[in-house]
Amino acid sequence: MKRVYDETCRVLANRRIVNDIWMLKIHCPQIAATILPGQFVMLKVGAASDPLLRRPLTVARIDREEGAISILYRAVGRGTELMTRWEPGHSSSVLGPLGNGFTLPERVKGIALLGRDIGIGPLLALVEEGLARGAAVYAFLSSRYREVLELAAFAGGNCKTWLFPDGDRWQCGPFLTRKLEEIAAEKALDRIYIGGLCKFCPSCNLIRETHRLGTRWGIEVQVSLDQYMACGLGACQGCIVELFEDESQVAKVYRRVCKEGPVFRTWEVVKNG
Repeated sequence: MKRVYDETCRVLANRRIVNDIWMLKIHCPQIAATILPGQFVMLKVGAASDPLLRRPLTVARIDREEGAISILYRAVGRGTELMTRWEPGHSSSVLGPLGNGFTLPERVKGIALLGRDIGIGPLLALVEEGLARGAAVYAFLSSRYREVLELAAFAGGNCKTWLFPDGDRWQCGPFLTRKLEEIAAEKALDRIYIGGLCKFCPSCNLIRETHRLGTRWGIEVQVSLDQYMACGLGACQGCIVELFEDESQVAKVYRRVCKEGPVFRTWEVVKNG
């Protein structure tokens, strides 16, 4: 059973990237030592019981040496708005690591990553992990904000990045499919990852097309799903989604995004064909 820590964390940095998008860096050595790309934490954001519930936040960067993690978040409500006021030295409580993250093959030649806006966050740590293992990384990232795309300026390693401003979003789909086909045809891809998507949003088209491509080339595709959650531990069952039980896609089951996810394989999410 995976160990979950309830740790007192200290803010190291908290900066606005652009508009309502922020990057928070916290010192939490126990969590930083064990958390994996794609996993998340539950962060207490208020004093006493206001707000009552912790906020689920996916880790964007992991610095095991410093004992710190970074979180890319959007200030969209009372809880995350309170977070924007935190300054270095502020302390809070953080619970983690939680959920199942992305998995890399033991021997990996190349990986492709697809993300948009805040969904880029869960992929940043995965890029660093892939590069550390000597993998070729192909990142296709889209955002309405140049400053968010600049977070993908990965230093060193064999990383090729294609950046799409929101105005170019219309051409991202066909270009993305064509480019992934080319890379897959070269037998250079072991796995494809999609970051931070809501199962029920229009971005599911991206999951479907990528799933079809992965099926054609025998490449596993993993997707990180965003969902509202209260406890993060699977007890409240407030983050349940209906998914396919196995690759036969005959039966459906209910899965908890916080416990069985947030990372799933695309055959669990979308219908074949």
